[in-house]
Amino acid sequence: MALGANSTHHIQYTLNYQTEFLGEITFTRAQRFDDIELSNLESIMSSLVLPLRNALLYSTALHNAMKDPLTGAGNRISMQSTLERDIAIAQRHNQALSVLMVDIDYFKRINDTYGHSTGDTVLVNVAHTLQKQLRNSDSLFRYGGEEFLVVLPNTCSLDAAVVAERLRASLEALQISNEQGVISVTASIGCAALKAQESLNSVLQRSDAALYAAKNKGRNQVSYAS
Repeated sequence: MALGANSTHHIQYTLNYQTEFLGEITFTRAQRFDDIELSNLESIMSSLVLPLRNALLYSTALHNAMKDPLTGAGNRISMQSTLERDIAIAQRHNQALSVLMVDIDYFKRINDTYGHSTGDTVLVNVAHTLQKQLRNSDSLFRYGGEEFLVVLPNTCSLDAAVVAERLRASLEALQISNEQGVISVTASIGCAALKAQESLNSVLQRSDAALYAAKNKGRNQVSYAS
């Protein structure tokens, strides 16, 4: 980050806490820094190191608290806050929003056949595959054991259907190698577009109902909420 314009004279400080590198700060101006100014700056920099380190540690802890530790997708806590915010924005500005509930087909069979460690590997690969298909404005969350939730801001039902099918096809094409061979996965997806004045719980329930409809129809397909 830079504030202001570069100039002729500059002084640079490297900020370290013990052996931990925190960053660098450079001051620049047209006239030379005198000894008193340099002494004052050094005093300020030494006082800044510990609060800066604590702020970075807090930021990291807060970020990690919002992530599923296995897959790196958002967790239920971050899903709640993100979806509440996106729904409020959509309703305030009369924008579209869609939700996709994604469930890995026959995941228990994978765990029973290959073991839970391989099951974890499948979850990680599925999460990464889904994330690669999404826009920066979209959000991915681990909703349950083998369930993921995708939030698509400013996305109508027709566009959400295209996204859902792209996600389904990308998972169907996924090949995960392990010691016992190659594991293929498929997923069922329930798609729900936000209705006017609809609550968070309602849109989640409708996407979940659409997901179970996809499973009842034979899995590895997308179903749409009414």
